[in-house]
Amino acid sequence: MPFRLLSLQKSSPSHNQRSYDGYDSVDSTDPIDVAHYKNTHPDELNVLGSSEHSLALSTPSSSRLNSLHPQFISSTSSSPYQSDPDSEPSSPLLADTSETRWWNEEQRSWWLVGRDGRRRRRRRDSCMSIQSIRRIARRIIRHPLFPRQPTSIIFAILLFTIFAVLLTLFLMYALNPDKEPLPWRAYCTIPSASTSPPSYGLSPGYPYDTLTPYEVSYRTRVIPPPFPPPNLDKLPPAGVFVGVFSMDSAIERRMLIRSTYASHVRSRNGAGGLGDRGFGTSRTIVRFILGRPRPDWERRIQLEAETYNDMVILPIAENMNYGKTHAFFAWASTEAWVPPIPPDPSMASSVPIFSYSNITSPLPIPVAPHDPREVRRESLRWTHLRSNETERQRPWVRPDFVTKVDDDAFVMLAELEARLRVELYTPNGQHLDGSTSIMPSGRDSEHETATEPDVRSAADLTDDISSSMSPNESTRSPAGTPSSLPNDSLGGKPNDDPLVYWGYLVKNQFMAGELYALSWSIVRWVATDPGVRGMTHGKEDKQVAKWMRAHPRARDVRWKSERCWIYDHPRAGTVYSHGFLFPSEVTRVKKNILSFMNSAPPSSTRESTRSTISEDMASPNLTSPMQPAGFPATPAAWAHSSVSTFGVRYSAPVADLSTQQSIEALVEGSDMSTLREESGGASNAVEAWTHREGRVTRYEGGRVGGTVVVHFIKKNPWFLETALALLEGEEFTELEAQVQHTQDTSMAYLELMDFPDLKRSIGVP
Repeated sequence: MPFRLLSLQKSSPSHNQRSYDGYDSVDSTDPIDVAHYKNTHPDELNVLGSSEHSLALSTPSSSRLNSLHPQFISSTSSSPYQSDPDSEPSSPLLADTSETRWWNEEQRSWWLVGRDGRRRRRRRDSCMSIQSIRRIARRIIRHPLFPRQPTSIIFAILLFTIFAVLLTLFLMYALNPDKEPLPWRAYCTIPSASTSPPSYGLSPGYPYDTLTPYEVSYRTRVIPPPFPPPNLDKLPPAGVFVGVFSMDSAIERRMLIRSTYASHVRSRNGAGGLGDRGFGTSRTIVRFILGRPRPDWERRIQLEAETYNDMVILPIAENMNYGKTHAFFAWASTEAWVPPIPPDPSMASSVPIFSYSNITSPLPIPVAPHDPREVRRESLRWTHLRSNETERQRPWVRPDFVTKVDDDAFVMLAELEARLRVELYTPNGQHLDGSTSIMPSGRDSEHETATEPDVRSAADLTDDISSSMSPNESTRSPAGTPSSLPNDSLGGKPNDDPLVYWGYLVKNQFMAGELYALSWSIVRWVATDPGVRGMTHGKEDKQVAKWMRAHPRARDVRWKSERCWIYDHPRAGTVYSHGFLFPSEVTRVKKNILSFMNSAPPSSTRESTRSTISEDMASPNLTSPMQPAGFPATPAAWAHSSVSTFGVRYSAPVADLSTQQSIEALVEGSDMSTLREESGGASNAVEAWTHREGRVTRYEGGRVGGTVVVHFIKKNPWFLETALALLEGEEFTELEAQVQHTQDTSMAYLELMDFPDLKRSIGVP
């Protein structure tokens, strides 16, 4: 008997029973009038969605008359075997693939239910968020105040732009920790004497963060003698490896460095004519430190490295705060070399012996064009006379200090080496300039006893340094804490090696990243300590400070800060910015500051320091308001600069200045820097230029003692301005030469008056 397959149809919503497949004989089915069925069964047609199709109601067979299931409805088609797209053909002889299994829909696995639920929830949340955004945007657009005309739209955009700019400036101001210019005049007058690791506590203001009010009032008792010490040039030079951080595209800046401070005689020799003829920097080497160059720059970097022999390519991607600094010190611990101490019989007894003194390079080191003169001469002789063993290059040795420098900093090499030389020959806890350090409490008893100075050189050198201090001053700490001076002499042991962290101390926390120096023992520890390797990501200068605090002998590490002679370019406009500084101006600053401080009433307690200093007792423009904590506030005039103003773009004091005059206007305290247009400055520019100071006067006849680093040189013209200000200029100006000639003539005439016979012989009346 033939059968016709019927499609599976779902029950109406009113029934809660499961549908099933059925089949009927062709003879047992009668077609039902569709129109009549629409009128009598409207609800079922709505559920089935078959208003557009002709339907046929299949009547159940006689065996199913008592069934409670609803009738099955099938749509008519051209073929009796065609089924609904949502259903599958069924047969008693075939597997029922259209039936919904209980494990597929009703009781799914627990691990699938949670996952699908999360997916549906995310999908629902995303849809709701999009709908919410659309709804809010629709409400805003339909708001009566929403601009619809072109003019109103432009006005609204303008207002929004102004609001965004103001908000950005507010956030920049709120997040910027540097809001007030720093009292650099106090830094130069009262150098910090502490070399112990600083605390993170807030300081009441410089100089009161290192001195008691009593010592501030009577600072003349503890002010160290001017730098440098009188016997500096008698000490063997320090070995300094200077690593200038650069990148592949900064070729122009590297060329500027090669042609200026890396090779200039006044940078290497110092001031005062020929200076020391390069003796101090005879062991100072400058190299450029780069990460892996980009593919487009590889060929150019290779050619540059082969040409100048002064580039180091680290095996790390170029970066600033993601491990380049640690990679540099790790490289330096095995590959950094400097020339040995020049052979000088007069200094044989002064040569120190450290644990690394006998480590020499196994191979000759390539020489760069800006290396010390004697090194270049030795290399040239060895190149032409390579067969002569007596003429080969002397083996290089490990540096005493490894220095990291940014390429936007201008470094006076002689000044840097002189200060590091002082630290090299100074025992922990005492300095050659006469000051002593404040050591933390809780140290061993052997370190609590103050002893006589013990400089790591010949005994006569120690006597020269100690003679500038009285016995009481040599053992007194600025804060009343007993100083710690080591008793052991040099023996070449690791514990005798200097532990020095030198730079510009920022906010009592870390040395600024433009330049800081680490002694060799610290460099070797940084490269090998596994804990340091986990502290390489982040602000690199702050990470280095963390390394120093994690050192096994952290309390012995000397944090030597130089705040006076490290500053930003005058055009930078930062809190660290002021004019180019020379010792003659610092001497005038010291006189002004000390006259103000000495006028303060003597006090041995902080509470009595609240007394107000009258203006007639202080120097002009140096009033001292009081802070609520009991410390006198640092006067704002101590941050004054005659060249730059914090937060204000620099402009020349007067218009139409020549190149040399514009450079003179950038010198702190110069007559040219004080000119103004409203006071007839243009007419006085020639007079100000005539009365400028020569280099001998600015350096007060010394070789070193001036600017060490000028930072934040973001533009190449600024770099050239710095080079002209610090490296160029006459030893004597025309006016100084005339005055000197007049004085010499006067002295000669006075001497001639003592010899009347000689006076008559030359016809002088």
